[in-house]
Amino acid sequence: MELDRAGMLLLRAAIGEAPETLMSLEQLRRGLCRAWVLGPPDDPRAAAVQPAAFPGDVSVYATDAQATFALLRQLDGWEAADVASAQARPVAGWLGWATRRKVIFSREHFFTLDAPAPALPHPTVRMLGQADLPLLEAATEPLNMGDWRLGSAGALLTDGLAAGAVIDGALVAVAFTAALGERYVDVGIATQESQRGQGLATAAAALVCAAIQAGGRTPVWGTSADNPASQRVAAKLGFREVAQRVYLNLA
Repeated sequence: MELDRAGMLLLRAAIGEAPETLMSLEQLRRGLCRAWVLGPPDDPRAAAVQPAAFPGDVSVYATDAQATFALLRQLDGWEAADVASAQARPVAGWLGWATRRKVIFSREHFFTLDAPAPALPHPTVRMLGQADLPLLEAATEPLNMGDWRLGSAGALLTDGLAAGAVIDGALVAVAFTAALGERYVDVGIATQESQRGQGLATAAAALVCAAIQAGGRTPVWGTSADNPASQRVAAKLGFREVAQRVYLNLA
């Protein structure tokens, strides 16, 4: 069953807040996704969240592997399914049989920053505010930021936090709150390719993490196993791994 907005809010409460669920919860809260369930939305056997910004991806939260597979079999158009680590192997086997396609594993790592965020000052990096909206909007395409995870650059500056490196009047690197929970806040980064390797996004992320902690919440970092650069930034900031999930990619 596909959910309407009211159903999405019921599902959001049923999934529950954790470092590995933050992105789906934000998408459900803002209606930036499609969502389906097996069973009632307030207590489903399985739930799938497909972000509007990445329609080829779907995140599945389920009581068991059979429920995950049953729901995935009802969905069209996805190419990568994010599932619980314990369910990945049996679901992959069933998907391979059902689709006659190879299933490639890609592990996701989730981290939290429980120690104080480090101070990593950089002369070009500062917090961003409402007056910087034109900078963010101009940087949307160069930074490949799409909807800025919260729906728009304006929504990010209104509801979340951002810091960035401004060089020659352009935003060339940014750290931002990608999902907002009551306990946790997910942090994302992006840097123009020509400006990488200078620590700009790391310095910006340190500012955002410090601001999150000042508000009484815990920063979260999520990245894939094949993104060592992101993992290095997380380590430099002091993040520690707390959870994993697995992407099942249809070849």
